[in-house]
Amino acid sequence: MGNSKGPNILVIDDEELTQELLRHMLRELQLGDIDIHSSCSKALSRFKKDPEYFAMIISDWEVPGMSGLEFLKEVRALSKDIPFLMVTGNASKDYVIRAVQAGVTDFLAKPFTANSLHNKVRKLVPGAQPIVN
Repeated sequence: MGNSKGPNILVIDDEELTQELLRHMLRELQLGDIDIHSSCSKALSRFKKDPEYFAMIISDWEVPGMSGLEFLKEVRALSKDIPFLMVTGNASKDYVIRAVQAGVTDFLAKPFTANSLHNKVRKLVPGAQPIVN
């Protein structure tokens, strides 16, 4: 793990294609470790081991088992300040209200572009910058 080139990101999505897409898009920023999990419970175990290790969390809302919203509530019990970006295909008013009440930092609607993801990450994480060739 110990990649010191930039902030470390914890990512949760149960779809392999989306995981690879996120990994590819996030590699375009100057980040450290991009730690991807397919379940919120596994990600929560990893987060609990060292909450200070991560600069940001990106989580899908619809994940089997523990949902992204439940995960957000667990994270907020441990850390009030870590930026939490919720990815969802359903940004209905009810979803937004529930997530805001639980302490979400921002939303990213599916489908999303690399540019929209980069903009959200750069806004929430100091040090996340595009790699310039």
